[in-house]
Amino acid sequence: MRLAILDQYCGHVNQGMRCIEQIAKDAGLEIDHYDVRGKNEIPKAKDYRLFLSTGGPGDPHEVEHMEWGKPWGCFLEELLELNKGDEKRHAFLICHSYQMACIHWGLAEVTQRRKPAFGIYPMHKTEAGKTDPVLEGLPDPFWVIDSRDWQVVQPHVKAMDRFGVKALAIERDRPHVKLQRAAMAIRFSPEIVGTQFHPEADDSSMQAYIDDPKMVEQLAGKHGLDRIEKIKENLGDLMKVQFTRQHLLPNFLKDALNKI
Repeated sequence: MRLAILDQYCGHVNQGMRCIEQIAKDAGLEIDHYDVRGKNEIPKAKDYRLFLSTGGPGDPHEVEHMEWGKPWGCFLEELLELNKGDEKRHAFLICHSYQMACIHWGLAEVTQRRKPAFGIYPMHKTEAGKTDPVLEGLPDPFWVIDSRDWQVVQPHVKAMDRFGVKALAIERDRPHVKLQRAAMAIRFSPEIVGTQFHPEADDSSMQAYIDDPKMVEQLAGKHGLDRIEKIKENLGDLMKVQFTRQHLLPNFLKDALNKI
């Protein structure tokens, strides 16, 4: 079985691709790469049964006006159309791709955060999330690496009901902060699911950032030294980032492969 990876990193150095490739390798999958934003490469939905569209930097609203945006949106529509038949196509959308899908399908507002998120945070399951196979085996709350400048908020209930969309997880509750809680995981369809956080990430992903003096200086200026110390406290806890990494994407692949 081959997995088509839709690379949204646009040439930026990242830890995500290493993690995705390792999870795919552990599942016995072969990989084909498509550079969506850099080379306008998009696979044909009919050519694969498994897809993963990555996170990436930048404004997710680029999907509405960049050259690659319309073909990527058409790819999503092709998935939905093909999934009306017997041969299902399964797709997982991470962070940037997740936000772009919400924009494309008009499911919620996608707005810039007041401050970028960067760290290790708890995510809370919704009622739908408690029984969804992609979150099976994870505690409530479960812990993830979250790194984003944008957020999916203010769900368009009528559009979500029309699509049969279910929110699976929301960000942590902070009663002292008068801000909406973002939708952090969504089941777009029986075959398409995504997260606004990074389920592929492992402890090494974050360790690589805080081991780089230039990166630490940049992060401290943006988030403060307290944030970095908090990240260090959470690294190495086998029930946090590592536990999510061992369950969430592998759950998706296992469920998809069982249905193909």
